[in-house]
Amino acid sequence: MRNASLPAPGLLAPGLIALSLLALAACSPPIPDSGASALPPAPVATPERSAASTAAAALGMADPSMPATAAPMAPATAGAAPLSAMSPDAATGDIPAADPGNVAISDEQSFAAVSARETIASDAQRIDQNRAQYVTIQPTDLPPRPDGSGASIVAYALATT
Repeated sequence: MRNASLPAPGLLAPGLIALSLLALAACSPPIPDSGASALPPAPVATPERSAASTAAAALGMADPSMPATAAPMAPATAGAAPLSAMSPDAATGDIPAADPGNVAISDEQSFAAVSARETIASDAQRIDQNRAQYVTIQPTDLPPRPDGSGASIVAYALATT
């Protein structure tokens, strides 16, 4: 005898699956808008900019590579001690100019810089020097043990069980 209150068994499973998927979709949190809080791109460090930043920091001046803020700075009070990272006895002199050929970051990943510095002939010369310095060490016998016996895993296993 067939139960008249249930629909056809083949229609029940797809309807239940669809209802479950709709319930799960309704409970899912919204996808965050990650583009709204994106940070601006970082400024590119060049040797001139890093030299100017270093010089400004050493002289206690504002960094010229950083943009000026719109907020005014509070005036210093008359009774406050001067803020200085240097001792009063420190000698201040001229800051040497930065060497543009000596940048802080390696240029090994720059094809233009490496191709200007290295050639096929210099690579061949370096390979020849490495081959001349290469030494092959022949294997030798291990020295005998002081007590004259060799290591025996079987003897150890039998002695410990």
